[in-house]
Amino acid sequence: MTDQLAESREAGLQVPPLALAMCLFAAISVLGVILRPALPIDETRYLTVAWEMRLSGDWLVPHLNGLTYSHKPPLLFWLINLIWLVTGPSEIAARLVAPAFGLASIWATARLAQRLVPASPDIGGRAALVLTGSLGFSIFAGLTMFDALLTLATVLGVTALTNVQTQARAAWLGFGAALALGALAKGPVILLHLLPVALATPLWAGIGTKQMIKGLALGLLTGLAIVALWLVPALIAGGPEYRHAVLWTQSAGRMVDSFAHQKPFCFFLALAPLLIWPWGWSTTAWRAARLPGPLPVWIGATFVIFSLISGKQAHYSI
Repeated sequence: MTDQLAESREAGLQVPPLALAMCLFAAISVLGVILRPALPIDETRYLTVAWEMRLSGDWLVPHLNGLTYSHKPPLLFWLINLIWLVTGPSEIAARLVAPAFGLASIWATARLAQRLVPASPDIGGRAALVLTGSLGFSIFAGLTMFDALLTLATVLGVTALTNVQTQARAAWLGFGAALALGALAKGPVILLHLLPVALATPLWAGIGTKQMIKGLALGLLTGLAIVALWLVPALIAGGPEYRHAVLWTQSAGRMVDSFAHQKPFCFFLALAPLLIWPWGWSTTAWRAARLPGPLPVWIGATFVIFSLISGKQAHYSI
């Protein structure tokens, strides 16, 4: 009886891996916000844009130092201002918005892992712990930047695509909604993350090519329709320079001949040992690694495409 009680107590003290991963990330992020100032130039710039949105009341076209700011879409600035409607102007509240999406990304990753490997009941929690313990994610997802939002949109988009065999219409609509979330968070770069996975669904999901084309068209139109609710009036209100910047300079221009962050082709390859630390340094982890469903296409295509793009930053990899 004593042994049974001891075993019950030990079992009761066990923390589910997903909850542990989310608590660890939350603790690191909150401590980071409290113990360090906003980091120049990115965090300070984005907080300034959100503050000018509050002062001006213009939620269509972001501004920085009184000038239209075309470098990023408005979703993060909207969310910060929505939080300020509840808390009042608060730097801490504003800086907790992006990490909240880091938490959501951990949850979504666990859900995707469980969907891909349903035979392993603990795979979701392990995936969450791996993501939380990855150096790149633990650093960049806690900053006031756009990458945690983009990560969540990407994971949700891939998760939606795992349903293309059983719930095709809902899956492609969900894919389109994820495209819209990513586009409003960081622009058309979301297509580079999700389009290869969608195009490869005949290979990893077993659907026909015609079904893929019809579904992809539905997803793209859905995403475009949602984004257009902001983009069309913003392009009208922003003027010619803003339109040119949004439609060309900040999208295709960055990929073909970036005006900033230009790096050589091998940039991410050279950075990979640091980005995959500590799990990628373990031979045991490599032997145990399995890449079911869309993961080979997702990882491989993203790595190659981002290496080919002119503009590169370390946080693009999370």
